[in-house]
Formats: sequence, C-alpha cells, structure tokens
Amino acid sequence: MSLYRINRAFLLASSVFLSVTFSAHAQSTDVQSRLNEWLILTSPEGTNLPAERYADFLTKGPIWPQNARILWRYQNALSQISDPDTLKALCRVQPLTIMAAFLVCHGQLLEESKKAKLIWQSGAGSASDESLFLNQYSSDLSSDDYWKRYETLEKSGNIASARRQISFLTPAQQALAQARLAQKTNSADADYLFSSLPSELRQDPTLIRYRLKMLRHSERFNEALDLWHSAGIAIQENSPSHEWSAERLSFAHALLLNNDIENAANIADDTSLPLSTSDRLEAQFFSGFIQLRFFKKPDQAEHFFSPLTDAVSLATQSQGWYWIGRSRQELGDVKEAQKAFINAAKNPTTFYGQLALAALNNEIGLLNANPNVSSRFLSDLQHRLDIVPNIKGTAPENLQRSDLVQAAILLSQSGNSEKAKVFLLFLLSTTHEPADQKSIADLSERLNIPAGEVFAAHTLAHSRIALYPQGYPSPWQEPTTTSLPSDFLLSVIRQESGFDTQAISSAHAIGLLQLLPTAAYDVARKAHLRVNTSSAALLDPSTNILIGSAYLEQLLEHFDNVVPYALAAYNAGPHRVDTWLQSEQSNNTNLTDEYLIDWIEKIPYQETRTYIKNIEGNMWVYRASKNYVR
Repeated sequence: MSLYRINRAFLLASSVFLSVTFSAHAQSTDVQSRLNEWLILTSPEGTNLPAERYADFLTKGPIWPQNARILWRYQNALSQISDPDTLKALCRVQPLTIMAAFLVCHGQLLEESKKAKLIWQSGAGSASDESLFLNQYSSDLSSDDYWKRYETLEKSGNIASARRQISFLTPAQQALAQARLAQKTNSADADYLFSSLPSELRQDPTLIRYRLKMLRHSERFNEALDLWHSAGIAIQENSPSHEWSAERLSFAHALLLNNDIENAANIADDTSLPLSTSDRLEAQFFSGFIQLRFFKKPDQAEHFFSPLTDAVSLATQSQGWYWIGRSRQELGDVKEAQKAFINAAKNPTTFYGQLALAALNNEIGLLNANPNVSSRFLSDLQHRLDIVPNIKGTAPENLQRSDLVQAAILLSQSGNSEKAKVFLLFLLSTTHEPADQKSIADLSERLNIPAGEVFAAHTLAHSRIALYPQGYPSPWQEPTTTSLPSDFLLSVIRQESGFDTQAISSAHAIGLLQLLPTAAYDVARKAHLRVNTSSAALLDPSTNILIGSAYLEQLLEHFDNVVPYALAAYNAGPHRVDTWLQSEQSNNTNLTDEYLIDWIEKIPYQETRTYIKNIEGNMWVYRASKNYVR
C-alpha cells in the first residue's frame, strides 16, 4: 500500500514559483553557501571539525536551527585546544556553557570570575569537571553559589548530581537539601528528615511543595490537607507560580477521585494567579465543574465558567461557553442554554465546540466515535467549519527571517524535506504575528510538509484562530485492514507527531505514533506481526502505522471499545486508566457522552485530559471534512 500521497506537479510548481520570488534577493547565494555549511556542521559526521569552523558559522550570521548542537560541538572542540594563540582567538567568540571549555580558556576571558560563578550556578559539568573547576575557581565561589548550583540540579531532576553538591553546602543547607531530595524522591526517610529540621527550615517553600506532592502521590490526603492549610496556601499566595497552581489543581483532582468533594472544591478554588493565565482558567473550570456536577449549583458554576469565554485559546473559549450552556440547562433556561451552545459551536474544530453542536442537534455518542452519527450533524459541522474566518498570511519573502524561508525552499527542492521541516518549525518559533504564522502554514503546504501546517495550527489556536482546512492534512491513508473507528488513526497521528515521520521525543518515543521500541516489540509479539521494531525501523511510516494501529486496537479491546479510555491509556498507560476506573466505583455501563465527559474532566493529569479532547476534536473534523479523501 502506498502510504504517502505527494502531488508532485503541485510541489514542483510551488517550488518554482517560490524560487522565482526569491531570485531577486542578492542573499540567496549566501543562504545556499551557509546552508551547505550548516548541513555539514549538524550532521553525524560533523562532530570533530576544527573549533574555528564552528566559530566562523556561529559568528557570521543569524541564529539557525540546531544552534545549540553547533555551539556544543564548538565548545567540545575548543576544550581539546592547548595552543595559547588559538585559545586567545576563540575563547571570547561565544558564551561558554561547557565547563571543560571554560577551563581551557582560563586567563583568556573578560570578567572571568563573574563568568565562573555563573557557569557553576548553571549546573554544568561532570564530577571530574567539578573537581578541576574547584581547583581553579573555588576562591571565587560563595556559599550562595554552591546553593544555587544545588538548586539548579535539583530542579532539573538531576538527582545524582544534586546529591554530589550537598557536601559543599553549609550544615543548615545540607539538612534542608537532604530533606528536599527525600520528599522529591519519596524516599523511606522522607518523614524523618522533614520532622528533624528546625521549624524555620520546615517553612522552606520548595520543601513544602515537594512534601505536598509526595503526600499526594502516597495518597496521604489528610496530611496533605493539613499542610496545605497550615503552610501551603499562605506560601502560594505570597509567591504565586505555575508550579504551585499545578500542584494545587492536581491535589484537587486527587481529592475528587477519592470522593472528598468538599475539600476538592475548596482546594480547586485557586485565585492566586490572574485570569489571563491558563493555570487560573484551569482552576476556574474545575471549580465550576464541581459546583455543577457534584453540588448541583448551576448559578455558582456559571460564575466560575464565565471568565473562560474571554480566553485567547479557542479550546478554552468553547469550554467556557459549553459549560455555561450546561449550567443554563440545569436552571431550565432553554433559551440562554441554546445561546451559549451556539457561541461554543463557533469554534467547530474544538472538543467542546463539537459537543455544543451535538447538543443543538440532539446528537449522541460522539465521544465513542458513533459510526451512525446523523448526516444532519455532519452537515452542520461541515457548514460551521466552512465559515471559520480565514486569515491572510504574509508573503513568505516579506517575513523577517527570509533567510530561513529560503533555506527551507532550497532543502525542499533538493529533496530534503526532513531538514526543510526543521527550518519551518524553527521559523515558526521565531514568529509572533498570526499573519506570519499563517504564512509558514502556507509555505509548509506548498512544500508538502504537513508538520508545518499542524504546528502552525496549534500556535494559531492560542490566538483565537482556527486554521481550517489547512491545519488538518491527511498525508497517510488508514490501513484497510484496521478495525479502528473511521478517522481515528489520523487523529491520533496529528496529535502525537503532527505527521512528522522523524519525530523523536525526549523519552525516545519514535515516529508518527510516538512508539517506544520496547513497547512496540510487545505489541508486535502480541499481534503476531513479523516486523522489525528497532528505533530505525520505527521511523518508517508503514512500520510505525502498522504497529501503532495494532496497539490502539489492543487498547480498545482491553477497554471494551470505549474510545476515551483507550486514548487515556495510550497517553498515560493502561495501568493508570485501570486504577482510575476502579476509583469510579461504577460498572461502566452508563457510557453516555455526559458520563464520559465527566470521566475525562476528572482525570488527574492535565496532559491526558487535553490529549483526549484534542484527538476527539480532530476525529470529527476529519470525518466531516469535504477535503478528506477516503
């Protein structure tokens, strides 16, 4: 089966057009020359080049993609140099972030003592680097510098390196650091080390937050509640932050799963951050959700939901309007409920926009991929998708970083779509204007790089703009042998990788469906698939789709074909979903949309809640779309 459908004529015509557009730019030759060098410097073979070559690229032009890789290679090469004249010429070329490079540049740097303190605080270096560094710079470091290094490593999760710093700390700092790490890692001595601290150290905000998280994970909810009320809430109000609000919301979810509704409501009502932040809006929603669904107080619920309708995110906007509609229904106010649902349905690419449309059409079964959904609903959804406001993109040649545009085009013309994608996504990260972001989507479409379209759509959705149909490409056909619901696989791929065949996550999940090699092996064995499941093999779209489809089928079978359960398992793991279902104390037979919505919103992981909603939303856009070729 041919999985990838490429319109070669359109691609060629678009590339020729774009080449002509840029041919008048004198810098096009310079871009080609710089691109040739970039390809060498970032390649697997480009690891052991002279430091001068990396330095020349880094200093003679604007920042390009994978700059950190080139900078690391430059510093690695620099650390091998011993010639004083060469060091004198190179040590000041770029800020040094690698300890080994900093050490060889001793005596060559301006404000060397100040920079030594900064690189120490940054947490850079191995154990051997630390020893050499201290031999040279220990006299420049204060106890505050040692503490800041410890905190940097602790926060980054580099526990082994953080422990290594404890011997450098003052006695009081040592005790606090040991207690913090014990809470963070939930070690057996966590309680003892916490209680052994002097009272003033037990008020350390980070220590309290780590302990609250440890108590939550250990399901010691009464102790966590006591600590929130005796210290946590006051600390959060004094220094509000994302970290505090995220932990508070997670605890509220845990309490609700434990059927402690009163305390869940109290903890959820977090007003520490302004309404312009996503953390505050998450708290607003969950507070309203509890008021409506558990306390049956629609008036109070609507008070919490209302601020969501002013959000810059399409998903949050439609969420607010949908739940105002539900609140109005509870009050028996049919007219105002209809108005709210109509407002939510103005965002038809979103989960709650589609559910609002279903409410207006008396449609049921959306969340379980109802194959018998009415043609009326699909027609209404398609109509609303068709009238989504369009946005005009900036001409590519007028983008501020036209060098990146030219590089992407040159790469695409040479057949290197993977590297062209890297430039387009980097270009997207440098833009802030919606018209520029739309331009990158346009260019991605012309170059047949669907990942650029999808990630531009994600970005624009946070500026109240739905990129449709452009943000919903369908470059891969679903396997004809799969038992998955229609459009389900495409929807998962769009969420997992944005159709980037070479996507590799920090956890080493690979390819279109972000598969871990070990998990892929287990899936293939269970499905009796004779297929290579190595990391390299999973980068092949056909292999990735074959194994990913099999895994989704296995999850659907395990969870009795309940789509939200299977999606939650794909994201968070089947064991966690089994645990959440057990906490429901339900026989799971009442699987209406209303029941499943409640189940999704009670999931304690925000990432998983968002994941399910995005894929459900994708699925109905693909199913309704006139532009989707089956």
